[in-house]
Amino acid sequence: MKFLTVIALATTISSPAQAAAYLIEGTGVVTRRAALTNGTPVPVPVGSIAISDPLNFSFSFDAGNAELQSLFDANPAINIYYLPLLSFSMSVGGYSYTPTFQYVGNASLQMWDNYSSGTDAQSFSFNGRGGNALPFAHQAGRMTESFTLNAFDNTGTARDTDLISELVPYTSFGARNFSWLQLNLDTQESVHLNGTFTATLTEIPEPSSAAVSLMGMGLVAIARRRRRC
Repeated sequence: MKFLTVIALATTISSPAQAAAYLIEGTGVVTRRAALTNGTPVPVPVGSIAISDPLNFSFSFDAGNAELQSLFDANPAINIYYLPLLSFSMSVGGYSYTPTFQYVGNASLQMWDNYSSGTDAQSFSFNGRGGNALPFAHQAGRMTESFTLNAFDNTGTARDTDLISELVPYTSFGARNFSWLQLNLDTQESVHLNGTFTATLTEIPEPSSAAVSLMGMGLVAIARRRRRC
């Protein structure tokens, strides 16, 4: 009897609840390169990424444990969340951006609902510095990188709320662009890449829920074997 009670409990726990994890995958193409020094345009330094080079990215995150920034919590039109990433990969041209995210604030999601002249938006940003050699020549200094995905709808109809629990498919947004930044914090030299992208957004099982679900299926299988015996 106790064994059957455990099975029932595991099965109940593993039943679908509100999804708290998402996978976003996409591709794009570089359409613009630019360079600045102290805010002044300069020639783009020698590098390994060119216009028309492809972009590929994939990342997943635990929305249930995202950290809402209280600064924007009182505004019903905009929220910013810090994201706990489950996975992340990005490559553009022959360069792979694989930073080590040392704290949750390195990954963030900004959500607008009919904000800033009636615009809806979902904007993901990933800030850090990977161990790979950077794709553009630079002087010695403290280097940082930033990869951002912006999706905008100027009609203000794509989103109904500013909540992370209601992410919107990218096909609902009229404009989708990405940017990548390489910045020398000491010399204020930067290289910027911009382009367009398409992406899919998929709900995935939360890691803990998936583990409990597997446990429940395992217990059911054991019970069936016992009955046969």
